[in-house]
Amino acid sequence: AGVRTSEQRIYLRGCQGAFKTMAGALEPLTVCNPLDRAVENWPVSVALHAAVPKGREVAVRDEEGVAVPSQLLSDGRVCFAASLPPYTSRTYYACLCENGSRTDLRVTSDGLGTGKGTVTVANSVFRLTFSEAAGGTVTEFASIRTGDDYGDRSFGANYGRFSQHDLKKPATNTVEFIHERKVNQFDTPGRLRVLESGSCRVVVEAQWKDANLSASQRYEFYAYQPFLRVHSRAVPASTPTMQTAQEIVALDARFSVNQLA
Repeated sequence: AGVRTSEQRIYLRGCQGAFKTMAGALEPLTVCNPLDRAVENWPVSVALHAAVPKGREVAVRDEEGVAVPSQLLSDGRVCFAASLPPYTSRTYYACLCENGSRTDLRVTSDGLGTGKGTVTVANSVFRLTFSEAAGGTVTEFASIRTGDDYGDRSFGANYGRFSQHDLKKPATNTVEFIHERKVNQFDTPGRLRVLESGSCRVVVEAQWKDANLSASQRYEFYAYQPFLRVHSRAVPASTPTMQTAQEIVALDARFSVNQLA
């Protein structure tokens, strides 16, 4: 047998003996960047060990005392935007002080809970619009730079038939094999909720249900970032329809072709 070798780089961060004195500081927050590239406004969420007095605001400052975008989340964690060079660490401070964070992250909503409500979330990279009438799916997914819209009732769930073919006549291509007949989340109205809304993070939840499937999606958006996080859940009911369904799609990331072709 041959010998396999590998090489890895290991970086150790030495803990400093003492942290700077910062007015109103609750506790220091040390962030490490193990990447070979710098990160800018990277979203960091961390639980605070110190108790936050009721009614008080929390803001995050860097080592020079300059405020960075931050917000206190509903679960008690603090979310803030960290910027670090490659292979370095930096200490930030959670402080009891007024939080006047302003970023590129925006959220608006209208008519939620009516079956016709909408939520729009945007930063400097993209803009998404969710529609309750379309089951809570994404009807707009637009690039801020180009204006191209890739939304096509995206990110919903569906279930049903995937293929139909004759075993005596084997299919020779996908066109002959794939004959979908699905029930889609976007076929009937859903419900939207804005769970978090701040300068660093926005969280939107979509819920949809029929007699056979219960589905939900949780979307997390961040200031300045070119990505979003999607958590999807699909729970089938114990019905004859679901027992014979060929396929359940928990997250159907369908997009308008636009400039993708």
